[in-house]
Parts: sequence; C-alpha cells; structure tokens
Amino acid sequence: MIVNATVGAGIFVLPATAAADLGQSAPFAYIVCAVAMACIVTCVAAAGSRVVATGGIYAYTAAAFGPFAAFLAGVLTWVSASF
Repeated sequence: MIVNATVGAGIFVLPATAAADLGQSAPFAYIVCAVAMACIVTCVAAAGSRVVATGGIYAYTAAAFGPFAAFLAGVLTWVSASF
C-alpha cells in the first residue's frame, strides 16, 4: 500500500497537476517528479532495511522518534490513504 501511494502520488498525480500550469513543460515535470520520488523511495528503503519490526511507516517512525510521532505518522498515513 505504501509503494502504491508513493508511486501513484509522485509519478502520476503531481505531473498531472503541474501540467495544467506548465503546458509544454509537462514532460520535464514528469522527469523532475520521478527523480524526487526516487529520492523519497530510497530514504524509505533505507529506513526499511534498518528496522526489523513490521508496520511500515509506523515502525520506522517509532524506532526513530518514539511512539507519539509514530502514532501521528500512522494516523496521517491512514488519512492520506482514505481520502
């Protein structure tokens, strides 16, 4: 689910939104968004390789910042997936 949200938002939604304003520069926006999402996915993959617990973003945030930040990350992930 996290990979789908990341790829869907970064590769398909952002360039479509930017294309309305950019016009002919839309392919450039697609490339820029793909590079930005590659950086974000690399960070999430690095976090995933260091945390052995299951739970996705919640587990990564709990290991790095504690349970309250992990709760907020979990709630925000749920909200972003729901709407």
